[in-house]
Amino acid sequence: MGGESLNSPEKLKEYMDSLFDFSTKLPYQKFHLITSLQASKSLIGINPNNPPKTILKWIESYISTFTLDFEDEKQKNDKVKLEVITIEKFTSAVSKNEKLLALDYIEHLFQVASPQYLSEYILELSLDKSISHTLFCWYIYKSLKNIKYERQLHLLKLGVSALFDSSLNLKDSEFIILCVFREILDTVYIRLGTFSTQLLTLLEAARKKCEQKGSYFLEKKIEPFIVSDPESGLYSYLSTLKKNELNSDIILQLDALRSIMKFSPKEQGFTYIDIINNSLDYNA
Repeated sequence: MGGESLNSPEKLKEYMDSLFDFSTKLPYQKFHLITSLQASKSLIGINPNNPPKTILKWIESYISTFTLDFEDEKQKNDKVKLEVITIEKFTSAVSKNEKLLALDYIEHLFQVASPQYLSEYILELSLDKSISHTLFCWYIYKSLKNIKYERQLHLLKLGVSALFDSSLNLKDSEFIILCVFREILDTVYIRLGTFSTQLLTLLEAARKKCEQKGSYFLEKKIEPFIVSDPESGLYSYLSTLKKNELNSDIILQLDALRSIMKFSPKEQGFTYIDIINNSLDYNA
């Protein structure tokens, strides 16, 4: 579809909804479509009446690299009978590294608990893993509202599968988490205030790693656009890009910058040094 035929917010929403539905039909993989799709949606949301056509064209090209596969459904052939269904039992299965059992539990919990509650809980469990796990599960949480109820279980199972992937490693994850942490903490959850301390501990570790790096890939290119008006400047920068200049890593980084521009205090600067030196204290 590119961007030319999406000439109204309604058609754009319909198109994006179809992509999110497609993403739930893909098996878990560390470079899953859902992360870059959710990030792209947020960038498009800067100006949904005139979305950056380059991003729409890139998405159309990117989804063609994924193939539908229902291998994850094989587990249904050999289920364990679960006599007691509780969130604590699910947590125990995760802590004991029993993936198939955890997936069975989330399937049963989906019948009795709010999908939002379950996605929040998966996000909380990810804090005990790594920054990459937390980010992946954050994208899952954000994507839930874009998915029809009957497909939300498949999205939750992607989050559960990520918890068991010890090799999950999103590029620039430390810098990205420093950008998005205020959005994460400012979100209204069912499970109020249960993981802010864990997240802040994770952020301190991320900042120390970022201090050793000293820059991020897009800094010199994007800084002139965002000096006077960060969010509209980001949109202007996006409008200058060509499709071959985009990839999943850049999309995630651009969305991270969008997040810090939207959710941080107005006096916050947006250079690399500004971001990693920003106070990580949080007063709800």
